Amino acid sequence: MSLARDQGDRAIGVALDGTDGEGTLGARELKAAGGLVLAECVPENLAHSDAAAALADAVLPVDEVPDRLVSLIEQAARGLSRTEAPASEDIQAAGTVEALNAIAGLLCQKTGHDFHGYKRGTFLRRVQRRMQALLIDELPAYIELLRTSADEAQNLFNDLLIGVTEFFRDGKEWAILEQDVIPHLFKGKHRREPLRVWVVGCSTGEEAYSLAILLAEHRAKVEEPPPIQIFASDLDGQALAAGRAGRYSDSIARQMTPERLARWFVKEGDTYCVVKELREMCIFSQHSLIKDAPFSRLDLVSCRNLLIYLDAELQEKVIPLFHFALRPGGFLFLGNSENASRHQNLFVPVEPRSRIFRRLDTATRVFPDFPFTSVDRPRIARSAGHGASMIQPTAARDLTRWAEHAMERHNPAFVVIDEGHNVLHFSGPMGRFLAPASGAASLNLLQLVHPALRAELRNALSRAAVEEHSVELPGRELGTNGQRLRVNLIIEPRLAVSDRQPGFLVVFKD
Repeated sequence: MSLARDQGDRAIGVALDGTDGEGTLGARELKAAGGLVLAECVPENLAHSDAAAALADAVLPVDEVPDRLVSLIEQAARGLSRTEAPASEDIQAAGTVEALNAIAGLLCQKTGHDFHGYKRGTFLRRVQRRMQALLIDELPAYIELLRTSADEAQNLFNDLLIGVTEFFRDGKEWAILEQDVIPHLFKGKHRREPLRVWVVGCSTGEEAYSLAILLAEHRAKVEEPPPIQIFASDLDGQALAAGRAGRYSDSIARQMTPERLARWFVKEGDTYCVVKELREMCIFSQHSLIKDAPFSRLDLVSCRNLLIYLDAELQEKVIPLFHFALRPGGFLFLGNSENASRHQNLFVPVEPRSRIFRRLDTATRVFPDFPFTSVDRPRIARSAGHGASMIQPTAARDLTRWAEHAMERHNPAFVVIDEGHNVLHFSGPMGRFLAPASGAASLNLLQLVHPALRAELRNALSRAAVEEHSVELPGRELGTNGQRLRVNLIIEPRLAVSDRQPGFLVVFKD
């Protein structure tokens, strides 16, 4: 970790077998700083997402590591160092633009995630980083590898998601949030009306837990506090797993006061673990800001240092999406290099030069054109050689409107899912009803729901679709945290009419 802090993206680390948790933390720090990580190939470790090998740029037999290190150093000496930002003329060159579009198309085909709206300079630097790790010098050679390799698309995808985060980053903004915004969030709330927060691009959870600390500290001052729900979302399944675990290196001691560290963390060796009270407030889920429907009825949206990776066109579409997701008078928390000033009809800063904005009411509800991307989807499919159908923006927006009306009608915990059973909206305290299946992260409800409910829920969804009316499953029992729970399930279908997107509302009632 000291190497990452000292050398940044010039660092190269080697994680050998037996380093366990310390090796994983060190690998994570190196990757966040832009460095490269080599790991010893130990087959039984590769299946574990918390092993250093799962984060490495290259996994090699130990006797091949020295030669790879020498090659990386020689490559850097030839002037191919990833520390040098590509010149603007190189980024705009026709060949580079075409190559990056091809890479984005292949990523969309192989991972399902669209990076055409990613800032071109940042995208090129991350691609060059993968090329250096693989000792590839030319973009066409890398594109060919991306086409033929079973793993490289996922490896590049993981590298594109690497972000820099810490607890209470940019202290001045957090002080404004604590003093002027957090108390306002509790006003008018009661025990049955949850305070809802969405942390977009949560990475490994530091920002979500920072908000949880502030909310929990203020909750202790309120006579009848509301329940608190923090939805922490990201594309990166490994980062989400780290966030759920809530275990961090001892470097976090520099990021908060000793009193907070002692109150909200338990020291275990050279690491600190978030206390259970905070972990229970946070729901970590995989979510794409570009293609997945937003959470809604929110009091606060925190999206810090994510917009800087999106091109201007995509940024212009995201801000109205946050306005749509927030309740009247809700707040938007952005990073220090981000702004909502171009949308003065939607947001106003809580104080001059602040990056915290209050939602303004509009004469009519602003429905974003969703899902969105910076290029037309048919061209993406053609560039990747992929003909899979995509949900059209108009139909998806219509489904989002339907979901919004559904949210006003139902108070219990519920989800809105599409016809493929993928979750579009969560609402209410869902933790008791979810027990995600092991394996690749998924938003498919049948993979997320508690095992005791899966078979009956699958049958009920089929019945609701075939019979075209609501299906109720009363008094289903499941075990959670050593207790027995009885739950009523209501499945309401939304039928396809004309170009209207079909889907389901699934309600969970204690």
